[in-house]
Amino acid sequence: MLQPQIITVFLFHTFLQQTVTGSVIVNGHAVPAGEMQYMASVENLMGHACGGFLVSDRFVLTAGHCLEDKPRYVKLGNHSRDNGQEFKIERTVRHLSFKNKPYENDLLLLKLKNKVKLGKSIRTIQLPNADMQVKAHDSCQVAGWGAKEVGGTVVKNLMVTNVSIIDTTTCKKQWSRLPHNVICAGESPVERRFLEGDFGGPLVCNDTAVGLLSFSTFEKKIVPNVFVDISKYLAWIKETIQKCHSFLTHTHLSVKMQPGQMIAVFLLLSCLQQTVTGSAIVNGSIVPSDEMQYMASLQNVYGRHVCGGVLVSDKFVLTAAHCFNAQPVRVVLGSHNLKKSNNGQTIDIDKIFKNDSYSGVDLGNDLMLLKLNKSSEGNGVNKIHFPTENMHIKAHDLCQVAGWGATHTNGVNVNELRATNVSIIDKKTCKEVWGHLPDNIICAGGYNTMKGFCQGDSGGPLVCNNTLVGIVSFNRRGNCTYQNEAPNVFVDVSKYTEWIFKTIALN
Repeated sequence: MLQPQIITVFLFHTFLQQTVTGSVIVNGHAVPAGEMQYMASVENLMGHACGGFLVSDRFVLTAGHCLEDKPRYVKLGNHSRDNGQEFKIERTVRHLSFKNKPYENDLLLLKLKNKVKLGKSIRTIQLPNADMQVKAHDSCQVAGWGAKEVGGTVVKNLMVTNVSIIDTTTCKKQWSRLPHNVICAGESPVERRFLEGDFGGPLVCNDTAVGLLSFSTFEKKIVPNVFVDISKYLAWIKETIQKCHSFLTHTHLSVKMQPGQMIAVFLLLSCLQQTVTGSAIVNGSIVPSDEMQYMASLQNVYGRHVCGGVLVSDKFVLTAAHCFNAQPVRVVLGSHNLKKSNNGQTIDIDKIFKNDSYSGVDLGNDLMLLKLNKSSEGNGVNKIHFPTENMHIKAHDLCQVAGWGATHTNGVNVNELRATNVSIIDKKTCKEVWGHLPDNIICAGGYNTMKGFCQGDSGGPLVCNNTLVGIVSFNRRGNCTYQNEAPNVFVDVSKYTEWIFKTIALN
């Protein structure tokens, strides 16, 4: 009989495999040793998650959506994943214009902690020139460790297959929505459909990486596979690598910057993961309907908003444990205006899972997962991105907090979702002001500013670089007049990812 720990790991692995949008090579063959030595297996805690390829001695390029799989390291130098060299990921830099459904600008650079020693077993791949064009019917190659069939497991040895380039006009007829800057290749009855584990791998034509596998279909119908056209992103790739390399030797920034310097600073902030996407709570602004589509309104039996939350999987919303006292029975997704919630999705709560260590809001561990009685769907609904282990936020980083709570002390909840920018406050300062704080928290907003969260915003997210880093927990005395008040306190989500994933996998 399987031990409980083995069952837990198995279910956890199953959950992670179901969240990957990547793929094996069907109708392919094993790659001989000495060929395609630029291939990288992008791995998380449970193993292979996506493909990738080495573009410099410190950077691997993969698909932007692979960030959702929380990559921790890459394996290089051997086509068998059992024997490759492991390199820890130091930073992840996703293209700032990345979008979901369908994927657009689907690129992610992984900066490795240590340099790769290039040689016989590991080399970089050649990137295209800006004017390089592939033509319909050109024969190219795609390689990866992905599954050979829907629901299958990733393979041990690297596989490769030939695919034919398909002209964009034909491709658009078969895909209802096709992003800009893409290349289509495959799919004929004898050419493969890509599944979990191959996404992020290169489309190679004449030993040059012209594309990056972005998405395919798991359905039986035959449609082309879609690749990012790398030639359209050469400037972003090269400048991001250059700025990340040179950060430590260039510390002075002129106050009066020229346009070129402004671009350099923008790229530098991207490298350091300090940029913010999203919008406003107290002194905030209304969030556009196409932003922050992971937001959830927790409502009671009377249909009144009681707390915020964020969608973390198709059937789970993450919120604060103290929101249990407000007795939520349903959530509203996909509508920022609660007066028009009929335009969104109202889904009943099936089960509630408070963190086992929670015993009071001021004692920490203030997290709760809500299992919905049915899966959420498209139509303005997206899951939020989780932080990676190597993601670190620092004092003065600019982030956002959002919710439907009051805009002032003793105020009433608002109908339209609002968000505001807040700065991270270092823990030492935060503890000095509060006197006592629980472990695993982040402080941001309030404290010598006029911005922060208020009552009704509990359970909502603190978002940095389009990534969930915190959950609204508490302020002091319910006071939302923040100029002379203590910092706002959030739960540090990165410290609870294992609990979150295991709870979801087992339920």
